[in-house]
Amino acid sequence: MTEITCDEVLEDLELYIDGELDPQRAERLAEHLAGCSPCLRRAEFKSRLRELVRHKCRQEPPRHVVLRMRTVIRSRRAGPPDAT
Repeated sequence: MTEITCDEVLEDLELYIDGELDPQRAERLAEHLAGCSPCLRRAEFKSRLRELVRHKCRQEPPRHVVLRMRTVIRSRRAGPPDAT
């Protein structure tokens, strides 16, 4: 198996933490993390941060915030308005 770089780990770290990588890729990241303390510290920090946010953000957002977010997302998906 080829070595994985720190840059590659950082690119896939979010997916790894969420358990969304294919098993082979996840194994390669786990092996890298076991031997690379800077990457391991980053992974632990991100994991703790996600848990903290998950714990603190248990309430549903206000309905008007959800509607506004959906509007913004839809408008960005549609692309910029024509400048005519």
